[in-house]
Amino acid sequence: MKFFIYFFVLKLFSNDLDNWKRENQDKKFFLLEYINCKLKEKLIKEECIFEKKLPAINLNLGIFITFLKKGKVRGCFGGFDHKYSMTNKNLDEYLISAIEYDKRFEPIQVEEISQLKIVLTISEKPIQIDNVDFLRIGEEGLFLKNENGEEFIFVPEELKQNLNIKKILKEKNISEIYKFNAISIR
Repeated sequence: MKFFIYFFVLKLFSNDLDNWKRENQDKKFFLLEYINCKLKEKLIKEECIFEKKLPAINLNLGIFITFLKKGKVRGCFGGFDHKYSMTNKNLDEYLISAIEYDKRFEPIQVEEISQLKIVLTISEKPIQIDNVDFLRIGEEGLFLKNENGEEFIFVPEELKQNLNIKKILKEKNISEIYKFNAISIR
């Protein structure tokens, strides 16, 4: 009976992100292995044969793939809402988009593979805040909207790169600020 009460209280006061982290502690690195396998398939044309069972990512959680090169962001893509119900399908889509469609960078080239580090971010949905003064760098990301309807997402890994957040808020005419809790898998 005590176990049941403990489990019920734990579920009641924990969120989807905490639950996912606890339930997938041993399997979360399979996701990085899968992304690396698919990266090589995409750029080197090396067939990805992945036989491990990927942990499911609750559709209430955000998923973002970030590539780092020499410690700097080289490409990032993901979302809070997903097209597919299967984890691998969403990872495949975000992988291709991070490689080819991050507007801030040229597409990633095959020669860069050995220099890339993969960071997978799993996040909660964003919640609106008034300012960024109390943002926990490394644990929280930002979702910003400006007056023109443009949206900007900065995962925790990007925020650790000493971005001048207040300068971005001013330059981009940000009208809405949201933060999101996240875990980064490296």
